[in-house]
Amino acid sequence: KQWYQRRVHGNFTGLCPLEPPAASPLHKSSTFGYVTTVYKAVNIKTGQHMCLRRIHGYRLVNTKCMGLVDQWKKMAHSNLVTLRQVFTSKSFGDHSMVFVYDFYPGSETLMARHFSNPSQLAASLLDPFNGDGSRPYTQTKNNLLRQQAAALSNTGLLPESLIWNYIIQLVSALRYIHGAGLACRTLDPTRYSSVGQN
Repeated sequence: KQWYQRRVHGNFTGLCPLEPPAASPLHKSSTFGYVTTVYKAVNIKTGQHMCLRRIHGYRLVNTKCMGLVDQWKKMAHSNLVTLRQVFTSKSFGDHSMVFVYDFYPGSETLMARHFSNPSQLAASLLDPFNGDGSRPYTQTKNNLLRQQAAALSNTGLLPESLIWNYIIQLVSALRYIHGAGLACRTLDPTRYSSVGQN
């Protein structure tokens, strides 16, 4: 991993990417529709490690959304990672929007934990879900199906108790979010973290 010693927004230093770089600089997140990068960084005021999600090339044109940001910052639930701060920055050489969350050492996404396997590259030679990439939704769906098929063929099914554990935590978080009048507009295994066995 490469460390970045520049300061971001005057408060964060020691940036370290937490996920592998995109295969292409044009690779956009299916969640945001923008290129995103996640970093671990140190808050120089508190000394705490934080998680920064940077949205590349995003220019904030309307500040009305900051009211929603304030609502999200008030959310405190055991199944939600707390949003601490949102800011725009030119520290990366472009206009970026950066979301600052609590950092949980040792956590990994559900996608990384259950649907990533190095042997997937070899399996792609006999890939029944291979598409031509002309339809983004179909290609994304095929990628998920490919990863699920590889995970099931290599490790077997996930234990039912683990699936129920995930469902209960997810539903609990969604109920809390909806109760606060907010919406969770995406359910993506690359956006959910798991720490330890839970």
